[in-house]
Amino acid sequence: MFFRVVSLLPTSVQGRFLRHYFEWVHHLPDPWRYDTEPYEIDKYEMTLRHVPHRAYRRVLDVGCSEGAFTRRLARAYPSAECWGVDVSDRAVTRAAAKAAGAARFMALDFLNEDPDGTFDLVICAETLYYVGRDERLRLAYGRLRSFMVPGAVLVLVHEWPEARRLYRHLDDTPFFRRVSEHPYEHPVRSYAVTVYERVEPASRDRAALLRARTDPMTRLDTGAPAPGLEGRHGPAFPAMTQGRRRDHSRSRMRPFRTLLLAAVLATGTAAAGRPVVDELPLPSAFDADALQDRYELHAWSGRQFLAWSRRGDGQAIEVVGDLANARTVIVYVPGSGQSLASFDDSAESPGRAARALYDEAAGLGPGTAVIGWLGYDPPDLVNLEIATIWPADRGARRLRSFLSMLPRHVRISLVCHSYGSVVCARAVAGSPVHDLIVTGSPGLGVRRVSDLHTSARIWAALGGGDDVFRSGLLIGPFGFGTDPVSAEFGARVLDGGDARHHTYLRPGTRTLTEITHIAVRGRERAA
Repeated sequence: MFFRVVSLLPTSVQGRFLRHYFEWVHHLPDPWRYDTEPYEIDKYEMTLRHVPHRAYRRVLDVGCSEGAFTRRLARAYPSAECWGVDVSDRAVTRAAAKAAGAARFMALDFLNEDPDGTFDLVICAETLYYVGRDERLRLAYGRLRSFMVPGAVLVLVHEWPEARRLYRHLDDTPFFRRVSEHPYEHPVRSYAVTVYERVEPASRDRAALLRARTDPMTRLDTGAPAPGLEGRHGPAFPAMTQGRRRDHSRSRMRPFRTLLLAAVLATGTAAAGRPVVDELPLPSAFDADALQDRYELHAWSGRQFLAWSRRGDGQAIEVVGDLANARTVIVYVPGSGQSLASFDDSAESPGRAARALYDEAAGLGPGTAVIGWLGYDPPDLVNLEIATIWPADRGARRLRSFLSMLPRHVRISLVCHSYGSVVCARAVAGSPVHDLIVTGSPGLGVRRVSDLHTSARIWAALGGGDDVFRSGLLIGPFGFGTDPVSAEFGARVLDGGDARHHTYLRPGTRTLTEITHIAVRGRERAA
C-alpha cells in the first residue's frame, strides 16, 4: 500500500524517492542476505534452471542489489556481457567490488533512465513490488521492453501468488508471450519463476490501436509521443504531461495530500506487520539443574540454548558462560533483520556478539555470563513497521518478562544494538538493570533520558562511520525521538571512534572493550 501511494507522485519524483529509500536500506551491507541465506541461494538455482538455453549476447539484471545473482549469471553465461543495475549507488558500488570485473554494474532508475544498449536476456527479481499501482506497472513493462531486442527473454521472480497480480498487465499486452511459469512452495516464502518472450505482433487490430492511445506501455512500444513532448529517455507519458499542467493546483492540494499520505502510511504500516509468533517458553528457575535440563532439551552443537524456535523468522536465547553461578549477566539484544538463520552471521548477530562480549569480559575476571537474546521478531529494513515502535513494544514485553526471572543477586547490564535499543528502552522501566548501553541507535522512542523512568544508567555510542538514520521525529508510534548521543537527550556518551553500524562488537576493537568494561564494572575504562 505504501509504495502504491508513492506511485501517485510523478515518475521522476517517485524515482528520487526510491533512490533515497534504497540508499537507506543499503546502509548495512547485504540487507536481505542475498549472499548467504539458503532460501535465496535455492531461489537463484531454480531461476537459472528455468532460463531458456540460448547463446545470450547481453544480459541485464534489474534491481540487482549487491550483485549476488548477477555474479551467478556471469558464471552461467561467461561469453555474455552481464550487467546489473540498481537504483542505489551504495549497492552497485559494493556489487562492483565483489564482482571484480566478472560483471558490470550501473546505478540506474529504470523507470526514468536507460541502460546502455539493448539486451537479449533480462532478469527482474523481487523488484516490481516497489513500482506501485497498475499504471506504473504498465509503464515498467514498457520500459523493460524498450531495453530488449525482438525475441529477447524476460525472466520474472516474485512472491507467489502475488506474482499473478503483478503480471496481469504483461499477460494482456500483445508484445510479450508467456513461455512458462513455475510456482514453488517454500517454508520461508513461496515464489514463482515466470518466463516471457518479447514478440512483435504480425498485425494490430483496431482495439490494439485504440489501446495505444491510452496505455503508457503500448505508447512507448509504438513510438508515438504526444506532439512536442519528447522526453530525455523517450516519449513522455500522459501522467507526466498532466503533472506539468497541474503544478499550480497541486500546490493547493499539498496539505490534504500530506494528511492522506500519513493516514495511508499508518494503515499500510499496520497491515505490513508480520504475524506475531508465540513467546519462547522459559525455565521455571535459573538454578544449575533447571538450566542444564534446558541446555540438554535444546542441544545444538554443544551450545547452551535456553530456548529456540523456527517459527516465523526464528527466535533463540543462548547462554555463554556459567549463568547459574554468575555475579554479572550481560544481555545482548540485536537489531533489525536478525533471524535464527543469521544467528551467527555477523559481529552484531546475537550468537557472535554474545561470544565476543564473554571473551572480553573473561579478561576482567571470572563471574560473567552473557546471553544472546533473540526473543522477539526484529523487523526487516523493508518492513514498514521498522519506522514504528510497535515491534519494539512486543519485544519489550518479552524482554521485561525474561529480565524479571534472572536471579536478584546478579548485576544486569543490557547491551542493545540499532532497533534493539528501542526494545531495551521500552523494557528498562521497572526492570533490575544497572546499565543500558546502546550502539548505533536510531533513538530510544523518547525525547530525553528522564522519559525512560528508570534508575539504570544510560550510555550511548555512535561511531564516526555509522550512518544509522536518526530523524529526531516522534509522532505517536512513528519515529524514535531525540538522537541518543545529543546533549539534550542526557545520556552518558561513549566514544564510538570510527565504528560502522555493524562493527561495534567486533573482536579486537576499542568499542568492544569499552562497552564490556561498562557492562561488567559500571564505569568507563580508566585512561
